[in-house]
Amino acid sequence: MNGEGLMVKPGGFSRISIPVQTESNYQLELELIRKQGNGEANVIFPVGNKSCMLTLGQNDWCGLDFPYGNKFGHTIPGHFPNNQLHKLLLKVSSGNQQASISAKLNGSSILNWQGKLDSLLLRSDWQVQSHSFGLGAHDEQVVFQKMSLKVEDGGIIKRNRWYQHKTDQYRKEKNLLEEIKPNQYAFRGNWTLSKGQAELSIDSDNDFATFILPVLPTGSYQMQVYLTRTKGSGELNLILPVGEADCMVSFGLDNNQFGIQHVNGRYWDMRKPGLFINNKKQMIQVDVTLEPDNRASIRFQIDENEIFHWKGHRNELMIREMWRIHPKALGLGVDRDDVQFHKILFQSNSGEVYQIEQR
Repeated sequence: MNGEGLMVKPGGFSRISIPVQTESNYQLELELIRKQGNGEANVIFPVGNKSCMLTLGQNDWCGLDFPYGNKFGHTIPGHFPNNQLHKLLLKVSSGNQQASISAKLNGSSILNWQGKLDSLLLRSDWQVQSHSFGLGAHDEQVVFQKMSLKVEDGGIIKRNRWYQHKTDQYRKEKNLLEEIKPNQYAFRGNWTLSKGQAELSIDSDNDFATFILPVLPTGSYQMQVYLTRTKGSGELNLILPVGEADCMVSFGLDNNQFGIQHVNGRYWDMRKPGLFINNKKQMIQVDVTLEPDNRASIRFQIDENEIFHWKGHRNELMIREMWRIHPKALGLGVDRDDVQFHKILFQSNSGEVYQIEQR
């Protein structure tokens, strides 16, 4: 925040989550100025129980930007000049599995879309908290000056702010699945928790599905994940804070690929067949150890067989945008697989641990 408003500096896939949800019909007013760049400015918004994104100024293109290269919009030369205040009016309605989205920019119509609610999807690299509002900018400097929401009479607005507090309860090993609520901690995808057994499931209809495990460790720790994949050969991921950095350990792709996403901007991986098998209950263990001089090590095992032991500088580690979750915490990721997580044991070995809660 500065004297002009909420400013984002040029960077890739920059976005901020607005802690508000609604499935009601509404109109959204937004005022913004692009100071620098000719990339895209984005408004991420819920439509019923779906999420969508409106893009402005992408080399004169504007419209709805869907996954897999699908778009609905058109080129309007000069519609989003720099250093000019722009006023956007977005209207959204849904019902009976149908939806309608219209938008005006500076009083001129730029979008009219009607169609099936199920056809609306949000690109994975622009994810914010499920069904929430968000603002984004790619490689440009933008100032968002005003954002206001008005729902129809009788409509419901929910807040989804995140809070964290220190806890000592993870000094001993504890099952993280005993306390989670899928409707709060599912970041992307339709996750289910079985009643009575505290087993978390995701199916192969979900791509880039992510789930927040509501714990943020700041020191060294160990995780043991007991799971069974019953269908698919896509990647499974453990999203890991490593001190101030974060990264993602990946396994299961083509049943033989294991590694870290990313080390120095690249996928650090190896192939070892015969160790990860569908329809077999397996134990994944990850040991994250923080060392002096900003160094760290990540040790990865399957059923007590060591697959790799990475050592290096923490600032070498990063996570792909399509898998990033908010807030920063431990997390799960699954791409187009049927998976059951039976138990996730976590224990802190050093440093503070924060419990993440949504209120």
